[in-house]
Amino acid sequence: MKHDLLIYAGDNLANAFDEHKVIRLNGISVAEAESLAAILLSHDVSVGLLPYEED
Repeated sequence: MKHDLLIYAGDNLANAFDEHKVIRLNGISVAEAESLAAILLSHDVSVGLLPYEED
């Protein structure tokens, strides 16, 4: 399984997309996603994980 990791400004993802304040990392592994999310969340950075099955 792969993940896309969204890093965004603020507490609302929809508003972050409207304001173009989103960074997206595509196709990272579960371990990479978990590690990056833990690091970013420890610094109060908002993240979202979008899991998907590989073809």
